[in-house]
Amino acid sequence: MILMTIMLLSGGCRKDVETFPEAKTVLMTINFTANYINPKLGAIIFASDSLGNVIADTAFKGNGKLLLYTRPGIKNPLRFTLTIASWEPSMHNFEISMKSYLQVATAEWTLQGHRPDTLGHFTVSLSNIPQPALILYANAGYANLTTNYTDVTDLSYVDPDELYIKIEHNQDEVYKLISGIHPGGTYTVDMSDAVSPVFSNISMSGQYYEARIWGFRDADYENGLPVMTDFSLGSVPAGNLVRVAVLPGHFQGYHSELKLIENWDSMTSYSCRRNGDIPAAFDKIDAHVGSVTTHPAGKLEATTYGDFTTTCATWQFYGRNNQSFTWTMSGNNTLADIRLPNLSANMLQTFPTFSLDSLYFFNLELTKYHDLASYQDFLNTIFDPSGPKTQNKLNASALIYGQSK
Repeated sequence: MILMTIMLLSGGCRKDVETFPEAKTVLMTINFTANYINPKLGAIIFASDSLGNVIADTAFKGNGKLLLYTRPGIKNPLRFTLTIASWEPSMHNFEISMKSYLQVATAEWTLQGHRPDTLGHFTVSLSNIPQPALILYANAGYANLTTNYTDVTDLSYVDPDELYIKIEHNQDEVYKLISGIHPGGTYTVDMSDAVSPVFSNISMSGQYYEARIWGFRDADYENGLPVMTDFSLGSVPAGNLVRVAVLPGHFQGYHSELKLIENWDSMTSYSCRRNGDIPAAFDKIDAHVGSVTTHPAGKLEATTYGDFTTTCATWQFYGRNNQSFTWTMSGNNTLADIRLPNLSANMLQTFPTFSLDSLYFFNLELTKYHDLASYQDFLNTIFDPSGPKTQNKLNASALIYGQSK
């Protein structure tokens, strides 16, 4: 009886130990600027360890500073994989872009976009054009390649703006440049007085090519809004000279993106990208893919040779409601075993029909950045707070393996 009394008294006088939630640990800080994320939509940012396990996950919208916190109970690694998923509406699909970077260090980074605020739309209709015809509509920051010639809607980023219209029909090409374009306007353009553009010839030896050329008004490749002057593709012509349309005197600099497939039996294609004058010949790097073995759920093994800076693998998936997923993973030039990380909780909640098993392998790209010495330099260029650039504006040549034809 005495013992029971003591037990009751001791139990009644016991003071519970007060517990506190575990403090959050900042894995990294990201400054989103210049509309890197579509201000009307959003993005998902998550980090993974070397095994693909998600260690940090958050959703973010608009510009500003993001603090990415590690999940409770996880110690911050020195290096990790960072994945940024963002989405944009397109003409036919809702495009979800996922970019993963291996070996990212804990730091404060800046991701700077090049998307200005959209000012609205304008509508264009053409008269006196040959039928059928391939038509390129291009203005500052926007381009549309189509066969439509009535009630074509283009985005507007500059007011007032110029509209470049190029028509291709039976290998004949003519263009017209219209000034005084305003958002919200409706324009009918008579193409009967269209003139031939100036052409530049690029030496390309192979069977199939794609060429995209943008003009910059003042050669400001980082902040300027380019105007596409040509987008052409097909079999390489006899004589191995590909003709692209340019407007000398109107633009002070160009950005060129070229792709070449040497023969139809090969699953290897080459690409090169550069700023400045239109190249006189295709620039192919000294790199080679020996083999690629693909596995389900975003895994592959590759053997590579030569002089290059980065390895980038790409997977794709077309889901319901016209959702188009593209997932790229970038690593160093010794990367042999490539494995996408697990999907984060935010990704699974936002896109429930998407899974690693649904992805199919698209290509493996080896890229040489002429001004960069290493993959770490590449990361610093992408994320450097002092003056980041976007990957597609770096001076680069690449070899792509597994590109669809």
